[in-house]
Amino acid sequence: MLLRCILATEREADVWNDLVEPDEAHMWFPAPAYYERVAVICRRRKDYVAEIEIIDRWEERATSDRAKASVMGRRLSERKARAIDLMNSR
Repeated sequence: MLLRCILATEREADVWNDLVEPDEAHMWFPAPAYYERVAVICRRRKDYVAEIEIIDRWEERATSDRAKASVMGRRLSERKARAIDLMNSR
């Protein structure tokens, strides 16, 4: 179900990016909450590769500095760094 929410929020961001002026397109990015929730589930399963992949997926679509500087953007970045550490310590 969460993956369907992710697909929906990605489509919504794509629609907004198509509607606005090119210099404003980078301002629309998928809502990060669904990605974080999937990352939490992956962590609980100790599936660090999947956790990193879902965060990478959000980062690929959230290209603006505004997105990455948001509270959720910073949390996802910190979560990814921790997942990499956990994966490498196995």
